[in-house]
Amino acid sequence: MADPLVLKNRSISCADGLTLSVDELTVYPGRITFITAKQPEEGSALLSLLAEAPGVFFSKPPAGAFSTAGDFLSAAAAKHPRWDAALAQEALGEFSLKPSDPADEYSCRLLAAVEALACREDFVLIDRPAEGLEDRHRKLFYLLMRDFCRGETAFVASVPEIGDAEIIIDDVVFLNRGKVIIAEEKRSLLSRAAYVSGHCRAVAAETDGREKYGERSNGKITTVVCLLAKDEAAVGGSCDVSVMNIGLQTLFDFMCAD
Repeated sequence: MADPLVLKNRSISCADGLTLSVDELTVYPGRITFITAKQPEEGSALLSLLAEAPGVFFSKPPAGAFSTAGDFLSAAAAKHPRWDAALAQEALGEFSLKPSDPADEYSCRLLAAVEALACREDFVLIDRPAEGLEDRHRKLFYLLMRDFCRGETAFVASVPEIGDAEIIIDDVVFLNRGKVIIAEEKRSLLSRAAYVSGHCRAVAAETDGREKYGERSNGKITTVVCLLAKDEAAVGGSCDVSVMNIGLQTLFDFMCAD
């Protein structure tokens, strides 16, 4: 298996004068990592830094140089030494494409997904994989990442919204205001996150000293999202407090709210 991709003390300019700074980030082989950012350009910039490493394929739709899907697949097979032809044909069928189909603009987006799945490179980077795809094809692409390639190819994708992909993700990276604010295994992160609500005094007592986001109160009821430290006791010792699990998108929205 390939070595992890490691970034240390790197920075890159993004749109609107923003600079993304990465103190340290590790992306592991054979896993699915999704990046989301308040400004999508931050995710694109992070992928650009990761793309500088050897053994990395940055997946992008073809630029219209192919007349049919078969022409595209032939070129892709020549480009990738470990090309999996059987997997490519299976993925093509999953997207209801045939080698003889014309490579129009929409088909090229699906063909880029087929290449990403079948290339068998150690790391595949994809910027906004859902962009321009119908809902059914977006969801199918995500499921094919999980079912076809988990444990062999590492997928690293930057997305503006992470909720649809939560089921397939192993690791998650949150970016905000030019910083990596979260880089963690998904299950570990979600086990630390909780939406807390209840009587103001009870919630204040339960969450005192904890990392909190989006606290709101009407004078009687308080709601807040807590992100516990890895060794911190769970919230919920009081009968006057309700604690609910939350998903990645909700956690990101609370952590990055203005």
